[in-house]
Amino acid sequence: MNIAVETTPTTTEGRALVNFAIDRLALSPLNPRQSVSDAEIEALAGSIRSVGLLQNLAGIEEDGKIGIVAGGRRLRALKLIAEQDGKADMSVPVILAENTLEAQAWANSENVARAALHPAEEIRAYRKMAETSAPLETIAKAFAVTVRQVKGRMRLADLPEPILKALAADEITLDAAAAYTVSADPERQVEVYERMKTFWHGQEPKQIKRNLMAESGDGDDKHVRFVGREAYEAAGGAIREDLFGEQTFFLDRELLAKLAEDKLEAVAKEIWGKGWKWVETSLERPDWNILSKMERTYPEQAELSEEDGARYDELQDLIDDGQASDGEVEEFEALANKLGEESYSADQMAHAGVVLYLDYRGEIDSEYGLIKPQDHAAAVDAGICRSVTKSGSTTAEKKGPYSAALAEDLAKVRTGAIQTALLTKPELAVDLLTFLLSTPVYDWMHPLGLRTDLADNAPDDDEGLVLPEALQGKSHASPMEAKKAAKSFTEFRAKPKKERNRLLTESIAKLFSTKLAGEKYGDLGEAVANMAATDVRAVWTPTEGFLNRLKAAQLDAIMGEIKGKAVTADFSKLKKKDKAAFLHRLFNEETARKDLDAAAQARIAAWLPEGMAVKQPQAKGGKSSPPK
Repeated sequence: MNIAVETTPTTTEGRALVNFAIDRLALSPLNPRQSVSDAEIEALAGSIRSVGLLQNLAGIEEDGKIGIVAGGRRLRALKLIAEQDGKADMSVPVILAENTLEAQAWANSENVARAALHPAEEIRAYRKMAETSAPLETIAKAFAVTVRQVKGRMRLADLPEPILKALAADEITLDAAAAYTVSADPERQVEVYERMKTFWHGQEPKQIKRNLMAESGDGDDKHVRFVGREAYEAAGGAIREDLFGEQTFFLDRELLAKLAEDKLEAVAKEIWGKGWKWVETSLERPDWNILSKMERTYPEQAELSEEDGARYDELQDLIDDGQASDGEVEEFEALANKLGEESYSADQMAHAGVVLYLDYRGEIDSEYGLIKPQDHAAAVDAGICRSVTKSGSTTAEKKGPYSAALAEDLAKVRTGAIQTALLTKPELAVDLLTFLLSTPVYDWMHPLGLRTDLADNAPDDDEGLVLPEALQGKSHASPMEAKKAAKSFTEFRAKPKKERNRLLTESIAKLFSTKLAGEKYGDLGEAVANMAATDVRAVWTPTEGFLNRLKAAQLDAIMGEIKGKAVTADFSKLKKKDKAAFLHRLFNEETARKDLDAAAQARIAAWLPEGMAVKQPQAKGGKSSPPK
């Protein structure tokens, strides 16, 4: 049998098409396309079955065979048809080259110069066949493509003509054209296209989708993440996918918000049932100005009974002496864990509440232990909250976030940091000394004392503090006798001026002292700290020694600040000492931070305990004045 060709046999340079038996045809070594996938051959065979052979084969006689130099894919497809249909007598029209040089030219011309249909032309061609009621499978076979590709192009075929023309003129990409399919409204599609085509980024697929679906949420929306697609669709929510199902849009924003609110309320109800006075929810992060007007109560650390406390001390001694058995070590760890546990008491929960909200990832974040202004007086009477004066400052009835000993050590660290900054600002140091010698100030706001004892800048045990050598040491050497002092002064005056100025700057810096923000002292010390561009983290890094002095909840809060989100359950379940060790590694070991993003690493580098940061002075208009 003969295979049908699109036209009647023609001649090229006087040579006619010649029919050859299929079994006499073979792929020529001259054909560049030696490797083709089975799937591609099957698709082409389907096309030939549907519309016939639309392009002739070209070959050359080679050792009794006809070597096909152009049309290797068609040859494979024809052989597949002959095999499947049992048509061993099939004949195929071939045009023959006169010599090897001509055959090579034909082979290279077809396989190199051949160009595929432009996507716009392909779309229009599919659409024309579809208008004749041809099934998708028939169209796919005719063009030797997959049904999936036809379906995708047919979605594009419904686009308005201005967008198809822009695609044909290469003014927009195929991806950009596909992005317009997220909307089924032709007028909306054209309106967005006309409006955005003048912008340099206007034809980016994401920009197109964002403008077309401005009132919808996509899969990255935090409400979608929290609610989930399954729950949204179960509630009757409509969705729309883009051309290839790579992005899904949730069209009913009101339903999505209601489902998120209901789910958050269910969690709130469960927490409220544990004894909290109130639990409020929000789909957005609460206004900090509102939260700041509430007082807080913090979880209390568990205390051991007298019997357990005695046993804890006994086991500690055994471990220190190296005489504890494995069982006794386990018993000690159990008591240590119990001692490190923190929780809110029934009295605390009876006067305080919780705010639950969604963070930017669609996960629940929370603020616990909040006391509303109207509940404050009762909380003070119950002994779980500090009292507040009319000016808004708190009395000493309520502890700060740190123990008195730790607060004192942090004050010393901060003093050392400001002193270090003053070392690099000799003019500022001299100006401060001159000012305080010539201008009376109240003792309580006096940051510089003309005294022989130096300001304490060294905590008893803080390996994270590294001060310049000039600031190390807590006191001067023993006082000198008058004669020795006179001789030393004469020798001092003989030193170069640069050396005398250096000693002056160091001496002034050593005398400087201030306290943690919030305690009663003047603004002068803080202003000097700012003018000196003080950087506490330049001399101090949180270490395990410091971290072990905090409460477990405070360690959780530090991790939350570093991550920029609520602390994970895995971290919160760790023992307190393990939390401290983990944070120590983050602050002190570069390898421990390698998997964190740049924002988290920046937060680690800048983190300071409460009250340690140097305040920026306020200029007129409410803007901070830069340090001079």
